[in-house]
Amino acid sequence: MSRASAAAVVLLLGAGLVAAQPSAPAPRTYLLVTGVADADRTGRVCGDRPIAPDFPAPDPEAAAGKRLRTRGACA
Repeated sequence: MSRASAAAVVLLLGAGLVAAQPSAPAPRTYLLVTGVADADRTGRVCGDRPIAPDFPAPDPEAAAGKRLRTRGACA
């Protein structure tokens, strides 16, 4: 098949696809992809890194104790 006839076939197929589309545009759906590979339900990244407390403790030693807690694998 020559280039001209191949281009004509592609043009005809493209015209058929354009004609087959509905007149009203379909609602669009977007997929949000984030860079964080593994996060738990609270949005904190899983792994062996310290977890900050959800609410700051009035006692600095208690706050330090909560920060020493680590999370292993996500449940």
